[in-house]
Amino acid sequence: MSKALTIAEDLEGVVKYKPYKGTFGIEIETESLDSYHEPICLNWKVKEDHSLRNFGREYILNKPCTFEGVDKVLKEFDTVTKEAGIKFIEDRMSTSVHVHVNMQNETFLTLGNFVVIFTFFEDILIDFCGDKRRSNMFCLTTRYAEGIYRRLQKFFEGLDTGSYNPVLQLNEDTAKYSALNIVPLKTLGSVEIRTMRGITDIDKIKQWIGIINSMLQASKMPGLTPRIVLDYFQKEPGMFFDLVFGEYADLLRKPDLFERTEKSLWYVGSIVGEIDWFNLPGKVRAKTEEVIQKQKEQEAEHLKMMAAKMKPGGVAPNNVFVQNPDWFNMNNAVPQEIQEVGEF
Repeated sequence: MSKALTIAEDLEGVVKYKPYKGTFGIEIETESLDSYHEPICLNWKVKEDHSLRNFGREYILNKPCTFEGVDKVLKEFDTVTKEAGIKFIEDRMSTSVHVHVNMQNETFLTLGNFVVIFTFFEDILIDFCGDKRRSNMFCLTTRYAEGIYRRLQKFFEGLDTGSYNPVLQLNEDTAKYSALNIVPLKTLGSVEIRTMRGITDIDKIKQWIGIINSMLQASKMPGLTPRIVLDYFQKEPGMFFDLVFGEYADLLRKPDLFERTEKSLWYVGSIVGEIDWFNLPGKVRAKTEEVIQKQKEQEAEHLKMMAAKMKPGGVAPNNVFVQNPDWFNMNNAVPQEIQEVGEF
């Protein structure tokens, strides 16, 4: 069996990603008690963020890192900010930690698995991230904005037809502030998780990225599809929870786990729909190549027709651009009656 195409390979010729090997991008929004000079960081860029208050700045990882590299870059952030004497204000309503997950090297099937796993457990995940994020307008969940699941549903249904339009039509104006934001897939090849509250506690941030990584690794299990995820959850929710979150399960577990996640069943079922998930990788590429081949055939047929009509005695169609005309033998290309009219 041939290897399934990655998202970057599926969209080759449609979008051009800057290739990244790392998996996680991190953005830490901060506010502070006092103004300060931006510290010099090796792995982070620091920029003013005018959507924030109190000397607001955002620390953005220069490039995605592996899960194994998360500890190193977070320690650098912690060291340079503490050495600079910055007094951050924690857990502000206006600040948050955003984590990008690089999907360029994953498949659309893995993305589908990740989306439905996140949607199943988003209420439990919000508990870990902070109750202020539950109905926050900058990280809306499906329960607070049902348009989110409809957009996800249409996105995957479109991909199932082989169309790349669902990716090209991703729009910040309608989906940017979803808890799981897929809009960056269009430009960066990533999805953004916006649920973590504004903290600078690197141990907590690392735990959160570990939880996200556990969902990503579960999404890549051989043979897993969103429909199987749905079936797993309906039959063995506790077992599936432990399977997904592994060492982080006890951090997230709640006595009413099943009741709270059961509320997501309808949203997940709507996203899963009737999509041919197992064969989703490669559909866009195959359809794109089919369209390109058809266009080439039509162009060849058009040029053939042009050549026939441009022979002496033929008449050229109006408003037709002739590719690579022979400017030194134009008399042979122009119909005789036009040549005669044009002579002085």
